[in-house]
This record gives sequence, C-alpha cells and structure tokens, in this order.
Amino acid sequence: MTTSEFKPLVSIVLPCRNEQGYIQACLQSALDQDPPEGGLEILVADGMSTDGTREYLQQMATQYPSIRILDNPGRIVSAVKSSFAWMLTRYMRPIMCSSAWRS
Repeated sequence: MTTSEFKPLVSIVLPCRNEQGYIQACLQSALDQDPPEGGLEILVADGMSTDGTREYLQQMATQYPSIRILDNPGRIVSAVKSSFAWMLTRYMRPIMCSSAWRS
C-alpha cells in the first residue's frame, strides 16, 4: 500500500466525569470536524458520571455511531491509557471536556 492509498482512521479520546454544562459543546465541536477519509471515532471514557453526563452521552451515541462510550471506573487519571485498548487506529487526539476542538 502506498502512502497515497493510506486513509487512516483517527480516534478522539475524551475522558470525562460529571461534565454536564461542558460535554455538549466539547462533543459537538468534535462532531463538527470534517472527518478524514479513513473516518473518525470518538471514544468517551466516562468516569462513572452522576450528573446526567452519561445519559447525554448515551443519547448522542444512538444518534452518532462514531461515538463509543467506555466505562472508566479508575476516573480521569487512567482514562486515556485505558482507551488505547479500544482504539481502532493508531492515530489519536485526546481532548478535555472543558475544551473545544480547534482545527
């Protein structure tokens, strides 16, 4: 396969816990990106949210198949590392819920 034929899948890893008020804009900013030719997946490592974040994520995941919710019982500290096992790609971009994605 030549470089011009290679179309990588890109993973956005989003650790969160109780991010109601931030998760909506953060997730929407990731969804608003033009996906690469190989596609885009959004892995949300939820630290067992109790403020409605998890329910919002589940609603969004039913609308957007590119969103996958991962349980992160170890909370934020291990979220990015534990997400590596679930990534379908070797290209990833971690972002935090209080951030918006910038191209």
